[in-house]
Amino acid sequence: MKITKLEKVKFTIRTKKKLIAGHGSISGITIMLIKVFTDEEITGVGEGIASPVTEAAFNQYIEPYVIGKDVHDIELMLNDLVSHKNGGLDNAQIIYRAFCPLEYALWDIMGQAAKQPICKLIGGPVRREINFVAEIYYSPGADVEDFVKNAVAFVKKGFKMLKLKGGVSAEMDVAVVKEVRKAVGDRVEIILDPNGAWSLPTALRIIDKIAKYDIMWVENPLPFFDLEGTARLRKILNSNVPIALCEGTNRIGGIWEIVDIVRRGAADIISIDTRRNGGIYMAKKAAAIAEAAGIPVTVHSGSGTGLHIAYFLHLLSTIPNLYFGGTADSLLPYYEDDVITKPWDFTNGCLPVPLQPGVGVKLDERKIKKYADQFKKEGYRTKYEWVSELPQFTPSPRY
Repeated sequence: MKITKLEKVKFTIRTKKKLIAGHGSISGITIMLIKVFTDEEITGVGEGIASPVTEAAFNQYIEPYVIGKDVHDIELMLNDLVSHKNGGLDNAQIIYRAFCPLEYALWDIMGQAAKQPICKLIGGPVRREINFVAEIYYSPGADVEDFVKNAVAFVKKGFKMLKLKGGVSAEMDVAVVKEVRKAVGDRVEIILDPNGAWSLPTALRIIDKIAKYDIMWVENPLPFFDLEGTARLRKILNSNVPIALCEGTNRIGGIWEIVDIVRRGAADIISIDTRRNGGIYMAKKAAAIAEAAGIPVTVHSGSGTGLHIAYFLHLLSTIPNLYFGGTADSLLPYYEDDVITKPWDFTNGCLPVPLQPGVGVKLDERKIKKYADQFKKEGYRTKYEWVSELPQFTPSPRY
C-alpha cells in the first residue's frame, strides 16, 4: 500500500488559563494535523506540535521523500531520513519531531487495513486502561494556596497522581510539596518536576527537604544536557528519592539517549516521548532498552489533543515495564476544547484503550476548521514565554 498524497492543517486551541512553571508559561497549543492518503483509498491521521522548525523539516525532507513509499516501511523511512544525506544525527531530533505525526497516521492506516486496533499490531495490550497524572501549574499572580486548591480539585476528579510543576524558586518548590501533601493525604502520589531548573547543590538541598513527603519521583532536576551531573545526584541520593529523566532532551535524543542514560546510571525511571523520537515504533524500542536494563518507563508530554492521547493509549497498553500502569501526563484538562467527536473522560484518572480498528477515534472536522481559522488569526501558541507574574519567580534559568 503506497502513500499517494499528504494534507497538512495547522490549528490552535487555547488553554482555559495561562499555565506557569519554572521554564515559562503557555496559553495554548498549535497542532500540525497530517492526513495521509493511499492508493487503496485508506486515509490515516496523525498530529504533532507545530513550529516553524518542524514544518520546515517536514516540507524539505519528509514530504518529498515519503510519497510513493509503502506505509509499512517505517524502519526504512527513519533510517533514510536520519542519514548522512540529511545531516545525520545532527538533524535527528528535528526530523523525529516532524516525522511523528506522519508515523501516527501510518499506524492508523495499517490498523484500518488489518481491521485491528493499533495496539494489536505492536505486540498486543497487556493492560486495558492507562493511569494518568494530573499536571499542576501556577496561574498568573498565584501563590502556594492557589496551587494547592488546584491539586485538590484534580484529586476530587479521581486523579491518584499529581505532577507538581516546580522550578520557580527553592522556597516555593519545598512549600508546594509540603502543603499539597498535607491537603491530599498519603493515598495520592506526588511528583515534582522542576524542568531542569536546579543546579546540583540546589537539587541536593531541595530533595533532602522534600524526601519526608514520600515523593514518587523528581523529574529532570538538573539541566537537560547534564547527564553526568544527574548521575552524580542519583548516586549521592542512593535511591532515597527516585530520579526520572525524559528522553529527547539533548541534541540527538531517541534510543541513543536512552542507552546513554542507562550506561551512566542517571535515572531510576525513564520518560519516553513519541514526539521526540519519531513516533510509536521508536518509543517501543526505547522502552525495550529500558526494560532490558531493569528500568521502568513512563511517558512524557501529553500536550496534544484527544487524537494524540489515543496514540498514547495504544502504545502504553503494550509496554510491560510501564511504571504504575501508566503515569502518563496530559494537558487536555486545561484546553478550552478538543477536536475528536467523543472527548476523553478522565474518570478516576484513567482512560480505556481504544479497541476499534486503527487509532479508534474520529475527528470533528467542524472544530478542525474553527481552530484552523483561529491559528490564522493568532499564530503559534506552542511556545514557552519567560514570565514575571509570580513575585517569587527566579529570573535565572538555573538556581
